[in-house]
Amino acid sequence: SYGKELSLSHRNTFADLDQLRNDLLLSDKSEQAKQTLIRYLGLIHSLEARFPINGNTICIPFSWTEVFTKKDPIVGYTIYYEKSCIIFLLGSLASHLATFQNLSSDEGIRKAANYFQLAAGAFNFLIDYCKIHQMPENAIDLKLEILSMLYNLMLGQAQECFILKAQQANMKPLMLSKLFAQATEYFENALACFSQPNLTNISGEWLNQVSCKVVIAKAQAYSNFALSLAEACEYGKQVYYYNISFNSFATLDKISKKIPSHFQQTLSSLKQSIEKAYQQAIYENNKIYHEQVPKQAPDLEKRSMVKSTSINDFKLKGCDDPFFRVVPFAILQTVSIYNEHKAQLIRNELATIEEQMAILKSSLTSMNLPVSIQVFDFVNGLPANIEQKIQSISEKGGIDKLINISKEISEIRRKCIEMIELSLAALNNEENEDLQLRQQFQIDRVNSSNLNEPLRKEAEILRNKIELAKNSDAIIV
Repeated sequence: SYGKELSLSHRNTFADLDQLRNDLLLSDKSEQAKQTLIRYLGLIHSLEARFPINGNTICIPFSWTEVFTKKDPIVGYTIYYEKSCIIFLLGSLASHLATFQNLSSDEGIRKAANYFQLAAGAFNFLIDYCKIHQMPENAIDLKLEILSMLYNLMLGQAQECFILKAQQANMKPLMLSKLFAQATEYFENALACFSQPNLTNISGEWLNQVSCKVVIAKAQAYSNFALSLAEACEYGKQVYYYNISFNSFATLDKISKKIPSHFQQTLSSLKQSIEKAYQQAIYENNKIYHEQVPKQAPDLEKRSMVKSTSINDFKLKGCDDPFFRVVPFAILQTVSIYNEHKAQLIRNELATIEEQMAILKSSLTSMNLPVSIQVFDFVNGLPANIEQKIQSISEKGGIDKLINISKEISEIRRKCIEMIELSLAALNNEENEDLQLRQQFQIDRVNSSNLNEPLRKEAEILRNKIELAKNSDAIIV
């Protein structure tokens, strides 16, 4: 329906897309590979919006090997699985590039932080995406627990980059404590994921690595906070927080023989440094300050310097998208539903209009208003007899004449009311005189009030008619 030329163009684009996927699988882990991956991801996103590759309408096999299990490749038949694997690969590649940056320079630290935040953004996107779209049951890499673990691990390592920058800038211990406390939270969240069923079969090396990061960040957070308390002359609290910092190393006793070699030297020197400061704080407090060591104290304040990078910015726009002329499948479905719904609404409204027209005509006929029916049926302008009546009224004075008549009627109505009131007053006087005479001369005859009752009723009837006429005039005017 789009023409032979456009169809051939898309066929070539699909061939290029397939070649781009093959190139990705053979590419090295470099910045260029990341850009190629982002380009492929943009094309996949465009395909997802335009073609129902959902395993039912269109079924295409996509094969990927798991990172954690490294077993036989897993095959999925939906665009959602392909997109998820590409985004997972993007997160993995970004974290790999981050670890190879030169952290002795400001530029290297900045790049590493950006890569880790990009990786966090990829895994964070997958957490929500995999909740909506079903993945193959044996796709362990895409389980929510693993994605959550990787998301927190990436944020924690990005936070470490800012901590390194802060240490190089000789920031105060209190600020360093806040940064380390936030890193501790990220790593603890990642560590908590290992208790979930889908992570029980993951290599123990991952658990050991994350456990070491938790201990280092926690020990640094509490030791730096304790160091800041010395400046505030709070020596009892200093001992308390040094104690927490030193005891945090105890969690590694169970895996002491499994600690990765690149962590052993760091942990050993850090533990010795904190133990020395801890013993010195105890000695000075016992000998000099004699402050009470609290049994509990508030948790450390945290300061996050990182956030996950949104990968929605990688969508292709305009002419960069080779499929931009193809209307997305979801839109075609929506337009079809919309058109049918609109047609049904129009049919219903027309039927309602016809029904109400019939009721209106019937009502006008029952009120003997044939002229109204003529006006209702007349499409352009007014019927001739109506226009003649309008012309006749205009010749006789029009609206001004009607207003003058209304004023005259109002004046006559006022005079009528006054006459009725005067008549009723005369009857009242006559009845009072009759009552006085009857009492003075003891006259036995019919009361004047009884004789005047018919006159009063007639006066009341006249008053009601005048009031009714007044209300009717108000409606017309």
